[in-house]
Amino acid sequence: MRTRWWIILLILLQMSCAPDKPEFLNGTLKQAFATASGEHKLLFVIYAGEGCPPCDDFIRKIKTDKLIAKELSGKVLFTIAYKNKPDDQAFFYPFFTMATPGSYLFSPDGRLLTIIDGDAPSKYVVSCTENCLSGKTIQHEFKTRLQTKHGQAIWLFNQLLTAQQILSQSGTDKAAAQSARTILDSTLRQETYFYNTYLSAKASSILGDTARARALALKSLEFNSSLDLALYASLRNEMKFAADKSYTPAEDAFITLSETTHQYGTVATGSYTKTSVRFRNSGKKPLLIQQMLGSCDCMTFNWPKNPVLPGREDSMQITYHARSEGEFSKIVFVSSNASNAQVQINVKGLAE
Repeated sequence: MRTRWWIILLILLQMSCAPDKPEFLNGTLKQAFATASGEHKLLFVIYAGEGCPPCDDFIRKIKTDKLIAKELSGKVLFTIAYKNKPDDQAFFYPFFTMATPGSYLFSPDGRLLTIIDGDAPSKYVVSCTENCLSGKTIQHEFKTRLQTKHGQAIWLFNQLLTAQQILSQSGTDKAAAQSARTILDSTLRQETYFYNTYLSAKASSILGDTARARALALKSLEFNSSLDLALYASLRNEMKFAADKSYTPAEDAFITLSETTHQYGTVATGSYTKTSVRFRNSGKKPLLIQQMLGSCDCMTFNWPKNPVLPGREDSMQITYHARSEGEFSKIVFVSSNASNAQVQINVKGLAE
């Protein structure tokens, strides 16, 4: 009987010592940063895509992993940002990426400390985070499409996040715009790409320097990789207008889709299922599809390589590989020279 009581006591003791689960914050990114600042804790932001199985797996691991719970609970706050939410996507513009999942670790005052690629092992997540907590030098090993790498890339991103925050304020005055432009000039000396050129054009416009704003707008439009076209579609329209004040979207090609959500229905697990989506050039200039990208590598695409004349229709093909069982929901990003430079198609279904 006494032995049984000792066993019960031991179990209760183990339960009382069990680590809490990591604390995930709801609400907006802005609210998450405010909470982290108020509680003086690091903020661990997971950048994810909806309908992205690796993202779901990584989030599940962070929420349930015992090592992460033991070592990081009470010290770090967690939140999730989704790339298909406009405000979340805009925050991540400086990083020049659509890759998910990714993890971004910030100090209580909102300064980027390090980036963790993809579905990183729990031990690596804990090690990076503990180094940040202790103030140790961090070996920044992460992938970026920019030429600037590692610690210099962290510096570049922090500069852009600061300038982005200044310029996003309603009614930014000239003193603030000058401060932002000084910051941005330092990033342009490090490396020039679409987003810091775009922000510099915005700052110059606020300062009334129309010649420099136009020159920077023209420069920004020279960055036209498939990622530039997909990630910065709406911002490119702003730069078209800044480069040519007489420009109106109505003068361009304009793409309209026969459907923006396609239901595959039930498909066999392991199968490759094709569908076609019709589109029309409803604008005034020839329409050229430049790229199609998916929210996962489970899709392949085919599209017409020749311009589609105004008023004419054509089709694009989407092939989905149902690798695993269960419901799926994916996003296809279609980039073109149209005024609505990027449109999206959601594909959904059930694999069994």
